[in-house]
Amino acid sequence: MDFLTDLINAAWLMLDNGFDPHAFLTWKEVALVCLIGLLGPFHFYTQNFRRLTAEQGPRGLLAGDGVLEAVKSEISVRPVDVAPNACRVTVNDQWYQNKLRGLLASFPGTKAVQCRDRDA
Repeated sequence: MDFLTDLINAAWLMLDNGFDPHAFLTWKEVALVCLIGLLGPFHFYTQNFRRLTAEQGPRGLLAGDGVLEAVKSEISVRPVDVAPNACRVTVNDQWYQNKLRGLLASFPGTKAVQCRDRDA
């Protein structure tokens, strides 16, 4: 769930500090890998995230953030249904941390999102 919180916070950081297309694509990549890892590639939320973030602008970012918020909310209440053949993947913590740090570096001087070390 920490991954989802980090990605939600990063989306708001991008919205609050001016939309950056490159940062959006990085965020979208990391978020999609996270959703596939949690739910599989064919889950309703994963498919809708892909569809809604196809618009590469602030509107797509806000819509994608909404999907992440819905997943986080649903997971906090009960486990999310995943098809048995979902081909779930494990998110590599190091890859995720490097991507998130790179994304946050796009917004120097901001401290709205702190990248937590998962090993600590």
